[in-house]
Amino acid sequence: MARTKTKTAASSAAAIIPKDAKYVVVGCKVPNGLILRTFTPIDVNEPVMGGGTRAAKVSQDDGVRVALRGPATETGKANRVPVIGGYALNRNVPADFMEKWLAQNQGSALVHNRQIIVHEQADSVEAIADEHEDMRSGLEPMAQDGDPRRPRRSNPALSEIQRDDGKERAAA
Repeated sequence: MARTKTKTAASSAAAIIPKDAKYVVVGCKVPNGLILRTFTPIDVNEPVMGGGTRAAKVSQDDGVRVALRGPATETGKANRVPVIGGYALNRNVPADFMEKWLAQNQGSALVHNRQIIVHEQADSVEAIADEHEDMRSGLEPMAQDGDPRRPRRSNPALSEIQRDDGKERAAA
């Protein structure tokens, strides 16, 4: 299968895979990373109620998996891959696999929301990661103050929950 320069709906993920590329760099903003898989549609006959069968298309796993590391790390340990702008840079990902995965997942929120960025050049992925550093995946740890995901009071007459520092109990 001859590859051409891929820039379809996946272009929203800044996916540029030249036809002669063997490997690409993939930036992943999902904190714990992802395991990517590709599938091949096959025709099967499925049984129907009342007897007989009907033709149906089923996606069969190709058996190829690519693990992308995310930017999260254990406390006190170094990152296993470089992290720039909140993206973990995964190098040496097979270009033909990523081209097929992007084609199969072009409608995915991971692609459209730029949680995954793909390019042949590491410098390009780093530049795109820097541009989107402030973009949130929604999977980050919750900040104590100012996080838009934090529950809000439903009744304005109620006060915020206050922290008990134990001073009142010590006086009693």
